[in-house]
Order: sequence, then structure tokens, then C-alpha cells
Amino acid sequence: MVKCDRGDDRARAFYEHVRGLHVSYHYQDVWVEYDIGLSTFAITTTDMGHTPGAKGAVVAFEVSDLDAVL
Repeated sequence: MVKCDRGDDRARAFYEHVRGLHVSYHYQDVWVEYDIGLSTFAITTTDMGHTPGAKGAVVAFEVSDLDAVL
């Protein structure tokens, strides 16, 4: 799963300090990955030509047990 962000550090601060995720890979601070169980969650400032909305991106995904995944 990939979440696009406007490039500030708020998203990273949330996922790392609030959710407690640990960075597994990052590329020049435009692509950051977190391993979550057997999956990978990534945030990026790039989105193949799409601009995030005024308040950032909206992302939806489905899992059977979100707490177990995170």
C-alpha cells in the first residue's frame, strides 16, 4: 500500500512516533517504507503525476483485522 503526501514531515512523525512503525527503507526522503507483518506500507511525495488534495491524500484499504496488521 502506498500513501501520497505533500512532502512535509507530519506523515512520518505520525507513523513513526504515534503508530510506532520503524522505517525499513527510505530513498532521499521522497519514498519511505515500513514493514508491517508480511506487508509493506509506503509513503511518498510523488504520485506519478497526480497532485494530492488541498488537505493531503485520501487512502483506503481493507483488512480483516486492522489492529492485528498494525
